[in-house]
Amino acid sequence: MNVREMKGREIVNHIGEPLITDEETFLVPSQTSDHKYKVQHLDCWVCECPDFKYRDVTCKHIHAVQFWLKMKKHIENRVNDGFVQYQVCPYCKSEDIIRRGTRKNTYTIKQRFLCKKCGKRFVIDQFKRFKGDGKIITLVMDLYFKGVSLRKIQDHLKQFHDIKIGHATIYRWIKQFTKLMNIYVNQLKPELSETWHMDEQAIKTKGKIGWCWNVIDHDTRFLVANHVSRHRENSDVKFISERAKNNAKAMPKTVITDSLPAYKYNITKHLCARHIRLRDFQDKKNNNLIERFHGTFRERDKVMRGFGHAEQARVIIGGFRTYYNFLRPHMGLDGQTPAQKAGIELNFGNNRWLSLLEKSISK
Repeated sequence: MNVREMKGREIVNHIGEPLITDEETFLVPSQTSDHKYKVQHLDCWVCECPDFKYRDVTCKHIHAVQFWLKMKKHIENRVNDGFVQYQVCPYCKSEDIIRRGTRKNTYTIKQRFLCKKCGKRFVIDQFKRFKGDGKIITLVMDLYFKGVSLRKIQDHLKQFHDIKIGHATIYRWIKQFTKLMNIYVNQLKPELSETWHMDEQAIKTKGKIGWCWNVIDHDTRFLVANHVSRHRENSDVKFISERAKNNAKAMPKTVITDSLPAYKYNITKHLCARHIRLRDFQDKKNNNLIERFHGTFRERDKVMRGFGHAEQARVIIGGFRTYYNFLRPHMGLDGQTPAQKAGIELNFGNNRWLSLLEKSISK
């Protein structure tokens, strides 16, 4: 792996994912400014950056798009291998199908259909290679992000659904579907207010203290971005600032933080906003809103007693962001989710998890 390829992966993992403008055009965030470079795949890959223009090499922005597309395809293939939806007859592709009885297996009862054209019967089995059905899969994810441990979920499935399954398999489900949903929701741009709150909270990875950085919008409670790091340094503030910029439609006018020195030298530089540093709890302005979010996250974090490694922390924390923004109704928002308050309306059904998963797979 050469230097440009490594930098391309660093852009995707730490700065932000490419934005899709059409099937052949992507916007890749810069590592040093708020500029986005246009990358296109026509007869070959081209980029508007100076490195590509004057050196005629595959630049880091092209590598970033290629890495992101490869990662996205890998996740979708793994999910689609066990998730299928038939809107038509799987044999003759006719849309003239009707319900015809049910079929009971070890774990659930599934609707059977009849094709009036070819006369064959089939089952719409959305999760064909998983124990249980869509309701069981999404039940597992909902319980997990509400703070229930893997072994308690395992016990719940055995007691109430008579499904015997290991906690390691449950965790694989969560990782597999969470990654796919994260890719989808990261392309949705919220309409936010002019004030953001930024703070970091301690987490454990491999038994050592690490940090989870969060940026939350004042009016919508939308969690704009998060980032996991080992230390609290200037580079970490830069990463979370760049990620927040890529995830929002517009920049804030004010950012409120605590008195951590790393904020002092980076907020104004990277977000171009007025920076309010809170020196103590007696300040008239406060960071209570993001501190309240940290309490919500602790409901999930304390059950785990730490993460096995940094990559696991990034997946789970990214999944919690999806859950918090798009699936969890907020009492302070009159029962709306932060995404709804921020102008993102996805028109979910009663099973919000399943609706989001179907949208993620279809995109």
